[in-house]
Amino acid sequence: MGKKAHRKARTATKRERENADRWLQHAKSRPEITLDEALKPGMVAHAIFEHDDWCPALETFSIRDCKCSPNIKYHRE
Repeated sequence: MGKKAHRKARTATKRERENADRWLQHAKSRPEITLDEALKPGMVAHAIFEHDDWCPALETFSIRDCKCSPNIKYHRE
């Protein structure tokens, strides 16, 4: 991969992280609900996973890489 293509890949990743931060702030601003409420039919909810500082999922943004026991909070849309 050339330098130009590599720079484009890094820029895309930075953009994705900025978008993820915006969505996270939006979700956290919504009212918190319980798991039972989040599972009701027709309910739109955000699940926020709070990983430990050392968890690889924080770097990769993939839940598959999670090695910790995250706290999960649900917020109503």
